[in-house]
Amino acid sequence: MATRARAGRTVISKAASFELSAMLTIRVGKEPKYKDFIAHESFLTERSPFFHCAMKGRWEESNTRIIKFPDDQHTIFALYLNFVYTGQLVTMRRCEEEGSDFTYEDVWDEYDDLFRLYILAEKLQDVKTKNAVIAAAIDTTRTRTKNGKYTIPQSNIINIVYEGTPIGSPARRLITDMYSIVPMTWIISHLQSTPMHGDFLVDLEVALSEIRPIKAEHKGNIVERNGAESYMEQI
Repeated sequence: MATRARAGRTVISKAASFELSAMLTIRVGKEPKYKDFIAHESFLTERSPFFHCAMKGRWEESNTRIIKFPDDQHTIFALYLNFVYTGQLVTMRRCEEEGSDFTYEDVWDEYDDLFRLYILAEKLQDVKTKNAVIAAAIDTTRTRTKNGKYTIPQSNIINIVYEGTPIGSPARRLITDMYSIVPMTWIISHLQSTPMHGDFLVDLEVALSEIRPIKAEHKGNIVERNGAESYMEQI
């Protein structure tokens, strides 16, 4: 018996409005150098409890229809909107066909964008975006640079992640696991160059004691062994 194809039907109440009155202005950055983004209210409120509360409560934003993010970067918010609308994380510096030409800077810059986007999604309570970023960050660990080597986020990203996420955050666990699988001399050199967040040092000590015996046994990438889903949240 032939399988019945799904027609993509849903209830009328879920219809998106494309009228001008259904648009929101998101103002990112401080005066006078802010940048305005225009987006559909329904797209944002369906994805983000933060936007949902802002527009359904008695906040000023529900009347002005302008939501301000003075402490965020407009480049990162642009990445967020692009993902909401297209499902694509536009963070790669080169096409995959040019993979042999990737520099360390290309990979570090992508890590920077991804983890900053994760922190924005944390603020917006957008679990779908956070999970997508986790998968992308793990995929980035597989990017081979032009000298044939792989790399992990620079040490300054550690502080950015730890200052922008709560205790127990999957992003914290991921970046700690990334650092726990590299040579100890490499870790020490990076810790000496950048003062580290205290919580990271505690987490790293625990990870090193737990992960290094596993690494010795399995001789592999612990992040790969754990799999992306182990760092994701339930939707």
